[in-house]
Amino acid sequence: MRQRERPPIRLPKRTFSIARAKVTATAGSGAAIYDGFTKAPSSCVVTGSYVGSLRCVNSPATVGPDPGKTLIIPVASGDTLSNFDITPVNGSYTISSLRASTLAIRIELNNALATTTSHRDRERLREAIRELDEALNPSLWAPDGNHVACRRGARVFDEDQDAVKKLMEMIRDRSTPGIPDATIQRWINILVAIDRKLAQIAITEASAQDDHHRKIAEALEELARGDEDASHGDYDMAIERYKRAWKKLTLPPLEAAGFLLHPRLPAVAGLTPGPQAFYFPCAPRRRYKVDA
Repeated sequence: MRQRERPPIRLPKRTFSIARAKVTATAGSGAAIYDGFTKAPSSCVVTGSYVGSLRCVNSPATVGPDPGKTLIIPVASGDTLSNFDITPVNGSYTISSLRASTLAIRIELNNALATTTSHRDRERLREAIRELDEALNPSLWAPDGNHVACRRGARVFDEDQDAVKKLMEMIRDRSTPGIPDATIQRWINILVAIDRKLAQIAITEASAQDDHHRKIAEALEELARGDEDASHGDYDMAIERYKRAWKKLTLPPLEAAGFLLHPRLPAVAGLTPGPQAFYFPCAPRRRYKVDA
């Protein structure tokens, strides 16, 4: 007997929705004092209950070497991005201003003073700290901490130079060292880099004005000589060269203070009468127009 075919079983239609996996991509961050080198933020990290092969990198991957704060953005890649609901968290990296970096070295010297057992090291550290205290005088710096005052800014170079001389004496002393030479050398390198940057900022900002070409060329020559001195270990002389480079772009006192002649007033030596634009060479530069 022939068996009857059973009709197919029809199941009700159902709709399934698979939610995207929620993850967070957190960019790296960090902070450092200025030392003339680029810096790498901490690693970018992807977190969540399921991340698969998803990963992220920092953009930019490196920051600096100039002082300032840099925004770091996470960039996700790998796996199928459409399967994830990615929440980005930005990071930042801060490189301290030149003055703040000088202060950080001063603090490190003071910490070393408290722990060293060498009498000679203690005396030289005290003298170096005194010199840096003079260099850190707020009246010698512009508010941004990356420019020095026009009239007295040279003192920053002088005090840094004297501090470096004391640190160099510590390295040259072949008696039983209380502080590793590598630590002292790092302090020297950073102070030299700070003074070089002060000179470089003055050159860069003067170059942007498209003026004073001869003075800029002379300043660049001094900068190069300072670099050569530093490469030979003559760090105190390098700072002297950087100071000379900075001073090449320093205007006469009255002009630097913002005094210009009115075209109908008597001339003053060193100043040019008439409407003109001028800038402050050792503070954040802005042009000012003097009306006739």
